[in-house]
Amino acid sequence: MNIIKLDGKSSEHYFKKIAQIHTEEIHFGFLPLLGEDFLALLYFYMSQVPSSGVWIAEENGTAVGFVTGTADIRQCYRQIIKQAWFSLSWKVLRSIFRKDVLKKIPVIIAYPFQSHHDGDDLSGEKQLHHPELLSIAISADGKGKGIGRALVQALENGLKEWGVKGLYFVSTNSEDPNSNAFYQHVGFKPVGKHRHNDLILQDYQKEIPLI
Repeated sequence: MNIIKLDGKSSEHYFKKIAQIHTEEIHFGFLPLLGEDFLALLYFYMSQVPSSGVWIAEENGTAVGFVTGTADIRQCYRQIIKQAWFSLSWKVLRSIFRKDVLKKIPVIIAYPFQSHHDGDDLSGEKQLHHPELLSIAISADGKGKGIGRALVQALENGLKEWGVKGLYFVSTNSEDPNSNAFYQHVGFKPVGKHRHNDLILQDYQKEIPLI
């Protein structure tokens, strides 16, 4: 197994593969409703945002899992909108007028600017940025091999390289036992819940390892 950080020069088939894994393994939330073409393009642009990243776990030339994360979710969203709003909007057009999609758009736009992930750093002071694990998924044939833990470690190494200290965050469907068990298994601690469209999300935080 290899862990690879993707960028703008990475093969297009990697982004298509992780979009497929996303839709197959993440069954809640807004993004899967927009289709694999949208997801592949979103992750392509995310891989180019400073202090944000997309990592894949690869076996025999095929991506079997991925993680995305950022040192500051607000800045990440701003950069993606600035660079790719037209291309992503074009991909969304096919699904945006579906009722289940349209009603969720205002909450999605507001998400990165909400304060439910504000936290204190190791000195007890408020963190100025909002580091977050944005998404992680492992394909069916990649599960049970420690791939998820390796991807989380790759993200944490990235956060340290970007100079992030203290806490970082993740949220997941509070009713999904598998994802909640995974996050606790890799060291995240539950810190509360919040509503996001028709879901109740469980919020977690974890201190970025110093070593």
